[in-house]
Amino acid sequence: MFWEPLDPLTSMDDLESRLAKTEWLIERQDQNIRELYDTTEDMKKCLRGIHEVLIQIKWFVLGGAALFFADQIGLGYIFKIFGV
Repeated sequence: MFWEPLDPLTSMDDLESRLAKTEWLIERQDQNIRELYDTTEDMKKCLRGIHEVLIQIKWFVLGGAALFFADQIGLGYIFKIFGV
């Protein structure tokens, strides 16, 4: 249990040690939260990079498919005439 009910006979030294322990726990949790935020930011950067690469792959595939189908229906000849 994180907290214990106060006994009316609790000494000041006991209260101070409990307060120090509580402060230490809060500092540790605060540090853990900061580390999680840093990790989250790093993961967001990695995911953004992956997303950009996937978008590039998508457009490359769509462009290749468009050229293939254009060639299949005879538009390749028109491209050759115009030198494209």
